[in-house]
Amino acid sequence: MGTQMVRTITKLTGLFALCAALTGPASAYTGPGLGFASIAVVLGFIASIFVAIFAILWYPFKRMLKGRKKASPALSADLDPLPGNDENTDPGNK
Repeated sequence: MGTQMVRTITKLTGLFALCAALTGPASAYTGPGLGFASIAVVLGFIASIFVAIFAILWYPFKRMLKGRKKASPALSADLDPLPGNDENTDPGNK
């Protein structure tokens, strides 16, 4: 880091400290609505993190289960089909 940059950072830090020291108390009423809104924002942020983690973990697991179901018809091919359950005889199956 160059000496010019260090001087600039020092000046800005000093200016910020001076501005913070010269401020007075704020005479403003925020009301309970701001508190409820702040809590809702924090809870919404936390919930979005949990939903994102759930989505990241759930969809690969769901895909794995779907792939497992596609592999299982080979096992059920040994079973005899029930008589009268032809797909062609069903009038709604066209």
